Amino acid sequence: GIHDPVVWRTFSLGIADGTLLNAVPETGGMRDDLMALGILDGKGREVLRGRLVVPVMDGKGEITGLCGIRLGGKTKPITLPDTCRGLFNPAAIQSEELLLCWSVPDALILWQEGWKTVTAAETLGRSLEAFKGSSLQSVGIVMDRRKGRSIGRRLRAAGIEVFSVDVPFAAKFIRLHGVEKFDALLKSAKSRSVL
Repeated sequence: GIHDPVVWRTFSLGIADGTLLNAVPETGGMRDDLMALGILDGKGREVLRGRLVVPVMDGKGEITGLCGIRLGGKTKPITLPDTCRGLFNPAAIQSEELLLCWSVPDALILWQEGWKTVTAAETLGRSLEAFKGSSLQSVGIVMDRRKGRSIGRRLRAAGIEVFSVDVPFAAKFIRLHGVEKFDALLKSAKSRSVL
């Protein structure tokens, strides 16, 4: 799990524990705004209740939405609003090399384990617009081959070198096999530089 307090502070993580409604007036603009953003549903309940909440940002570091990850659950993360596009860890695209995994939970675990230039594809949508103007030269794709191939082709077309590790769930892989084995897979994939 995500146990390092530095991760929590760095990415402004929070827990939607159901107390948001206690701080919001029952009527008026704020509640309406939260409903418009999808944070509250049509009945005024917290959509992200019981989830880890991660801000999603644009390339300038402005919050464009939220990603809610079910604690201890196996359900797909919720991104609000549904049309939200942006980055987890936007500082990572300023580096020359980046790890791109599919999910925000995987990116959080990789960052916690020492890979600081990591982001998640699930909040990017079909666009790689966030990478334009970056200094990226190489991207390591850490996800299943089916998803990774499409992204890899688009990155190569933009002149970025790509290497791939066929690991659908990086956090689970690290939990089962350890950081050292994951690092060895990355190094092997980078030396082959094939997708």
